[in-house]
Amino acid sequence: MDSGGSMGDAAMKYKYHIGMDAHSKNSTFAVMDSRGRVLQRVNVTTTETELLGFIRSLRGTKALTFEETMISQWLYVLLKNEVDHLVVCDPKPNKYPGAKTDRIDAIELADLLRVNRLKPVFHTDEERAELRTLISGYHDLVQEIVRAKNRYSALYRQSAIRIGGAKVYSDVELVKALSTHTQKFVAKPLLEQIKLLEQHKAVYQKQFERNLKRFRE
Repeated sequence: MDSGGSMGDAAMKYKYHIGMDAHSKNSTFAVMDSRGRVLQRVNVTTTETELLGFIRSLRGTKALTFEETMISQWLYVLLKNEVDHLVVCDPKPNKYPGAKTDRIDAIELADLLRVNRLKPVFHTDEERAELRTLISGYHDLVQEIVRAKNRYSALYRQSAIRIGGAKVYSDVELVKALSTHTQKFVAKPLLEQIKLLEQHKAVYQKQFERNLKRFRE
């Protein structure tokens, strides 16, 4: 895979030229062919699963670009082996006329990639592979916490009991309000699981704090 450095005329040989307007919560992809025709415009959640799922859905040679941002290093490590050519580009020269929206940005980036008019920013994955593993583990942990809390809340909905606020997930006494013995039996280990997962989450957050100076992302 080609990445980072001078593009030359390499971008013209790819089946897909992909512009990605990336943000921490949501990202927009625009896919363009070698003639400049827009083939797809897709919005996805900025998660490892969603990003990889879209890139891997495109069959054939592909070049990808996104602008240098606070999350560009994470994106680089995640996507560099998923495409044939990757350019993290300097956003300063990329001036678009008219209204600036995520969708327009992605299309313009794809077109600039296609005609080789992007200024690349050098990236490397050295030392950051561990950071990617850490972030991936943290996201998996957070998703597991959400699933456990949803299962716990469902027990109260079954008994038509309204609950709210973060403290309900640590209030053991609240379990007594459930209607049946089975619901109470299921609720207790769920509470213990949530408590343990939250403790692991706190450990992850301390690790992130230690990495603040080392990794700006």
